[in-house]
Amino acid sequence: MRCVQRLPKRFGSTKLEGVPREENNNADALAKMGSKMDNMLLGQIGLGIQEIPSIPEVNVFQMQEIPQETWMSPIHNYIRAGTFPEDMLQARCLRYQAAKYVEYDGVLYKRGFNQPLL
Repeated sequence: MRCVQRLPKRFGSTKLEGVPREENNNADALAKMGSKMDNMLLGQIGLGIQEIPSIPEVNVFQMQEIPQETWMSPIHNYIRAGTFPEDMLQARCLRYQAAKYVEYDGVLYKRGFNQPLL
């Protein structure tokens, strides 16, 4: 336990999160199996500190995303700016289709059953 408590000091920043058992079935099953075994049968689990990375460092290049027109673009433009095609039939279809989607932080999401219309 003391070794684990010292580890965060060696990193620039750390974030610890607890995961509920119902969301971590594999670890829960392993913990149950380990707690049911006899200590003599289970043996000791060794703990080692790895001083160097096990995989080589790779160069990472930052990519700039080029916006492309997709099937979502007219819906996104309609929700964002209220623009729609000049053809009345296409505009009507777009309004009905756009009602099924919502924009949040620049990303288009399909509405769920329990989401109210804005």
